[in-house]
Amino acid sequence: LFIQCSTSFRVSSTVTMAQPKCGEEVAEKVNDNTNNEGLTMWAAAWRGGRVGALFVGAISAVLGLLLGSAAGAAAGSLLAPLTLGFSAPACCFFGALGGLILGAALGCAGGVMLGASLGLLCFATEMPSGWTKPRNGQVLQVAAPLILTGVTGPCFASFGAFLGLLSGAFLGLIAGLFLAPFTFGISVPICACLGGIVGAAVDAATGALLAVLLNLVLFRHRSGFMGGLTRLFQPFITAFNRWRFQLAMLIAPSLEVALKNPDESPMEDCKKPARRARRRARKVGNSIM
Repeated sequence: LFIQCSTSFRVSSTVTMAQPKCGEEVAEKVNDNTNNEGLTMWAAAWRGGRVGALFVGAISAVLGLLLGSAAGAAAGSLLAPLTLGFSAPACCFFGALGGLILGAALGCAGGVMLGASLGLLCFATEMPSGWTKPRNGQVLQVAAPLILTGVTGPCFASFGAFLGLLSGAFLGLIAGLFLAPFTFGISVPICACLGGIVGAAVDAATGALLAVLLNLVLFRHRSGFMGGLTRLFQPFITAFNRWRFQLAMLIAPSLEVALKNPDESPMEDCKKPARRARRRARKVGNSIM
């Protein structure tokens, strides 16, 4: 009987220890979650929409840049015989810029809806939503290369369109010459025109893509790049500072600083600071005596 009582006491103690210490705290937490359900849901939708707008907008902007540059180069190549080929890079520049802006706007709108939907889905199904949490420098890592691409992308694309127009027209002309005996010479202008259009479009898209990749590499390794530029231009910076220093020393005698100490030369003071310190110490000692 004593053994049975002791075992029953142990079982009851373990059961009481396994139970929650305070049922009211658990109830309060549940009530808090139910009361803040709408706020948490909107927060999940907002975070998901922000992440979606950031990444989907960036991808859409890059695609708009590529398509806009190719379409602008192809359209400008049609007017190339009337403008001596300058219409291709001009149309490519404005087409790339317009495609970048339009793609970014459409991508941000679609990314907001997609990200908000995924955020609400993760909240409703209690799936992990760590991808919606804001991270340090996340906006800068996406926005900075995109802004650099918006500045350099149209320029690279227009340059590529001009080169592609020349090379494509030349290759098309050669291909048309081979087919000229079979087409009574009609293939020459047709192949040259088609080659110029295709070459301008392809090289414009290639130039825009090259600008995107270059901006990503430069932003990722910006510290090493800036250090290399500093070491490269350090001799020029040193020479310029030396010239400024000599110019200031030449102008110094006409300033008030030189009038206060007419016996001291600014060049000598800069070249020999120890002599200047000894001279000042001697003056202070004479004044004390």
